[in-house]
Parts: sequence; structure tokens; C-alpha cells
Amino acid sequence: MLRFCFLMFLVFASLPVYAVASCKSLLVPTARLSQSEINSLIPLSPDFLKKYGQTLFFDHDSPVSGNEKGQVTLVDFYDYQCAYCKQIARPLARLGDSFPEMRLVYKPLPMFGDESRAAAMAVISAGSRFHDLHNRLIEQSNLSESSIRQLAEESHVPASVLKSKKEMAEHELNRNLELMDKLDLTGTPSFVIARVTPSQFQKGEYGAVSAYFISDVLDVSALKELVKQFSQNPC
Repeated sequence: MLRFCFLMFLVFASLPVYAVASCKSLLVPTARLSQSEINSLIPLSPDFLKKYGQTLFFDHDSPVSGNEKGQVTLVDFYDYQCAYCKQIARPLARLGDSFPEMRLVYKPLPMFGDESRAAAMAVISAGSRFHDLHNRLIEQSNLSESSIRQLAEESHVPASVLKSKKEMAEHELNRNLELMDKLDLTGTPSFVIARVTPSQFQKGEYGAVSAYFISDVLDVSALKELVKQFSQNPC
């Protein structure tokens, strides 16, 4: 009996530690969020979070809107030449008005060539002018490298700033591309949602983070319902 108990202890000790109640298990289908959409949430493992979670959620070079200390984080992987990304950009930004616990992390990607890359580099370099330039890029229907520079100038992000921050922006964009590869993203927009705090990473409590890659393309109403339920559930 003692030998059996010892063996069972070894088995359980070898298992990864997850949150007692995952956020996904507490989600309830509604008129705005279907069961199939809930099923599209793929949990991120503690090993993944240990390697990439800090970059995913708390990269200091990634622009953030909403409550910077909020416990519900939505990470948006997008492209400035993606039509659906443009369509949902403003409604996404307004989610923070409804949910004070939410923070939105922006991860621009160069999915559609040189212009997408130039737009991503510019907006990463914008610093405190991010939101102004982001909105201008979202509203611009046909981007070119010259129009991106012009929009940056109008947002008070001159060519000298783009040049001085080029190396930083390249590093940030490469980190976004690495996350894209590790998450196996194939299109934009793509999202990760989580209940997460910086202290969990500082303490190495990766198993206590309830984080999910959303493998389905959700509309804004479904994303809003998802954020609402993540905000209400203490998972």
C-alpha cells in the first residue's frame, strides 16, 4: 500500500501544475458566444508560457491600451493591410470602456509584404504617439511606404525618430514573428486571451496562468462576450 501511494505521488508530482479552475471550463455559451467558439480556445501550456509568456503579455516595446494593470489581457496580432483587422480595430479599442479590467496588447505583423512591414515598424517606433498613428494607418485604405512616412509625420513621428528607433523596432517585430511561428498563426487577426499578472511570471507560477490562443475567427460581439466572462470569472 505504501509503495502504491509512493508511486501515485510520483505520477502526480510529474504532472504540470494548472490553475484549479481554468477560465475555459467556466465559460458559458450565450447568444453572442457559441459553444464551438468556446471550443476554439486552445490552452497555452506552462512550458510555452515559461519561454514566451513574458514577451507575449508584458513586452515593454509592445503598445498597450486600456488598463495597463488589468488582469484580463487580449493580445491582438494584426496587419495594417488586413481588411478585417481594419474593420474591427476601433470596436476592439473601445472594449476597454466596457471592461475596466482589460488591457489590449498590440502585435503588428508584416503578413502582406513590404508596406505591412513599414507600417509595423513605424507604429512600434511611435512611442506615446502610437494611438494617433495606429488610427491613421487603420483608416488609410491603400498604404505605400511614402504614405506611411507621411502619416507618421502627421502623427508627430518624424523620419529622424523612425531612423533612431529602427533597431528597436526590428527587434520587436522579430519577437512578434517568433510568437507568430510558435503559436502557428496563419492569418490575421489572431488573438490570445488570458487572466494574467506580472507577478505570476516573476514568481514562476506559469501553471496558474489561464491563457488561450483563439483558433477561430471571432467577431467583435463574441470577443466582447469572451472578455466579459473572463472579467467576471476569478479563474
